[in-house]
Amino acid sequence: MQFHDYMEYIDIGCLMACIPRYQWSKRPLGRDPRRQGRKALLVLGIICAISQIIGVFMYWYIYERIQEDTAAFVAGMAEMCGSLMLTMVGFSNIYALIKNHSQIEAVLEELQKLYPGPRERHYRCQHYYEIAIFIMKCEFRFYVIFYIYYNSAPLFMLLWENFKEGQELTYRTQTNTWFPWRVHGSALGFELAYLSIVMASFIGVGFSLVTQNLVCIFTFQLKLHYDAMASQLQNLDARHPQSKEQLKIGFSWILQIADQFNIILNFNFMSSLIGSTIAFCMTSVAVLLLDSASAFKAFSGLVAFVFYQFIICYLGTEVNLATAKEVTVCDKMQFNDYMKYLDKGCGIAFAPRYQWTGRPAIKSNHKCFKKGIFLLGAVLLGYQNIGVIIYWYIYGRTVKDTKSFVAELSEMCGYLMLTFVGIGNILTFTLNRPQIEVAFKNLQDLYPRPGQRHYRCQHYFDLPLFLMKLQYWFYVMFLVYYNGFPILLLVWEYLTEAKTLSYRAQTKAWYPWKIYGSAIGYSASLCCQALGCLIGVGMSLAALNIVSVFTFQLKLHYDAMASQLLSLDSRHPKAHKKLKSLIAYHCRILQLGEQFNHILNFYFVATLIGSTIAICMTSVAVLLLDLASAFKAILGIVAFVLYHFVICYMGTEVNLALVGRKAEGTAGFVAEISEAAGAMMLTSIGICNIWALTYYRTEIEEVLTELKELYPRPKEMHYRQQHYFELANRFMKYEFIFYWAFCDHPSVL
Repeated sequence: MQFHDYMEYIDIGCLMACIPRYQWSKRPLGRDPRRQGRKALLVLGIICAISQIIGVFMYWYIYERIQEDTAAFVAGMAEMCGSLMLTMVGFSNIYALIKNHSQIEAVLEELQKLYPGPRERHYRCQHYYEIAIFIMKCEFRFYVIFYIYYNSAPLFMLLWENFKEGQELTYRTQTNTWFPWRVHGSALGFELAYLSIVMASFIGVGFSLVTQNLVCIFTFQLKLHYDAMASQLQNLDARHPQSKEQLKIGFSWILQIADQFNIILNFNFMSSLIGSTIAFCMTSVAVLLLDSASAFKAFSGLVAFVFYQFIICYLGTEVNLATAKEVTVCDKMQFNDYMKYLDKGCGIAFAPRYQWTGRPAIKSNHKCFKKGIFLLGAVLLGYQNIGVIIYWYIYGRTVKDTKSFVAELSEMCGYLMLTFVGIGNILTFTLNRPQIEVAFKNLQDLYPRPGQRHYRCQHYFDLPLFLMKLQYWFYVMFLVYYNGFPILLLVWEYLTEAKTLSYRAQTKAWYPWKIYGSAIGYSASLCCQALGCLIGVGMSLAALNIVSVFTFQLKLHYDAMASQLLSLDSRHPKAHKKLKSLIAYHCRILQLGEQFNHILNFYFVATLIGSTIAICMTSVAVLLLDLASAFKAILGIVAFVLYHFVICYMGTEVNLALVGRKAEGTAGFVAEISEAAGAMMLTSIGICNIWALTYYRTEIEEVLTELKELYPRPKEMHYRQQHYFELANRFMKYEFIFYWAFCDHPSVL
């Protein structure tokens, strides 16, 4: 892999922007035969962009400014500002890249010089290349789709108006822009106006793509070098006379390149931030006040701005995280430090904190009282399931209006799943408390000692702590709003002198006492639901924090094991002993993973089912309920989405920790064989199965032969053949039974 492999999407962006591709001494591209033609198109595009900025303002000044209707005036003003910011950001990209073209080439040449050679194994080139290319591919596809929609919408609108009888042609262009010629009613004038905006937007999108791709390449090149430097620092021999000089040269070179790049794009970053912020505000207003077609077009522009700004902010965050990776503070950090927000979650639920041998004990006052509150809250949460069903059976089921019936049913299902997930958390993490404490004890035993420098403790401590902090504050706000809303509603009804007070609780649940019109009964129902909600939210928070802690502990150990494998010298006389210890270390990590999966299997299944049903049903309820109830339901959806996302994200993180270095180290050969088999099997879908399996028969046999050669011998005891054989055999058995039952005739198999 070479540095110029990163330039694929930048070259496409340069082609769209009609500017010459970036080249330097080690990347000669030769003479461009169409250079003069592209230069002419670039000048034409810049003229069109400048005229569009003037034309948008002139259109508003001539037509929109004199609107007497307030809504129409505000909509025109907001649309003008959004269009103006879109063209201004594009023009700032044009200015920054054309002015600094030679400086950017100089920075890229410096990065080429810094790029690692084939033998420098402490660089994770493949990993950072794949991430950078994936981001640039997503950017390219998004902006191409945006460009096509933005410029084709006026043509489709004109075509629809032409085919519709009695519809006058509006001749609307992409943006409301004034031109010094007649546009409305003139086919030639409309074509000229349309093509000028097409040309300006084509150049602007091309320059925006080049800008974002340059930032992306620079960011991940910095991450590559920072990561390699952190790896080298761990293995640096301070006794070597040249070590200090090498360290100074490496640091200064990277920092100088970073300063150069910041100087080049400082103006661009500032103008993008200002323009995007104004565009967010004004386009959001325009979306609410315009007709559906214009609103959808404005919404697509809003999405483009959000995506543009997000990429720049995300890449800046990545650089900051990359610089923080070098700080490894294992000397002062303990495994117990991860328990901060887990203890807070247990405190909210009145549950005892997780304790194991080796963790300092804290004296707990009122232990029996807290246990009683926890049991009472769990019982009330369980009863709430029954109360919600009974309420719907008595009141919601009898509603004759279809819309109201569907709303009641959807709301009931959403509340039911909310309590169902809470009860599942309580059961899982109460019944499995001893096993969880044993797993934490094992993780503490594996936690690195102060002298083990190949662990990135600080990095894998900051990430989960930040994630757990966000979860904690979100669920606390959800808890306060969910339980405070009925009280605020009652106070508002009382102060506005409403004819009747609604006495609405958090959820529509039936209780065996009078609630409506009774202050005592209403207060009792509020307290019951608040206590049940407190216990459920506390245990849900504890569950998410347990999964977060375990996931990032696995990532810490997988990362350290990969670092040790990469730095292993096979020529060293004790290398085989080191390899045996790493194999034993790997087996222990896998055992911990299996232990934790066994504990949480029921929890994961219950959460998946409950969250999926709740998201679907509550989404329906949002559309049919009144504003206050809909907002509360939206908050419930967000809580479920966040809850579900964290679980899925943690699972993805574990998988990435396992395969993140698939093309590096001693496992590269096995990964390549697996990848080849996967690529071949991808083609054998549907009707192509027969053709693919026949055509690739020789290749499949070659892969199977190589796998057979890799299969462990009888004396290789560190392989778990029986476990994986039984697992694979079970899957194939289930597949066979399913297809046998599904097919009309067994010969289809």
